Amino acid sequence: MEDPSFDAEAALTGYAEQFLLCRDLRHSWAVRGYYRKEGVVVRSLVCDRCGTERTDRWRASGERDRVVYRHPEGYELRGGRVHPIDVRRETLHRVAIYDSEADMLSDLLASRRRRNRRGRAS
Repeated sequence: MEDPSFDAEAALTGYAEQFLLCRDLRHSWAVRGYYRKEGVVVRSLVCDRCGTERTDRWRASGERDRVVYRHPEGYELRGGRVHPIDVRRETLHRVAIYDSEADMLSDLLASRRRRNRRGRAS
């Protein structure tokens, strides 16, 4: 049951970056493998970004029987629903927004150059 006093904006403030990215971009699934259990084929997945685990149960026909998620500590926000717009607003609060694509690319290139210079032996 959703708590009527739940404030998604407040709940997302300080929320871990990798969890926010997964809520925004969706999980980055890596397949661990497949196995048989109780007459179905089970596909085991893990998110490379946040560590959420997903288990898909498939019938022999290929139809999906059930999906189960196990989220790491700190992923779930108790008390209410976080809508995609809430996630986008929080993302916009955290990121650098450039005046143009050219400005963004120029800054990214300059950052790479600085990292490369720091990485060289003196």
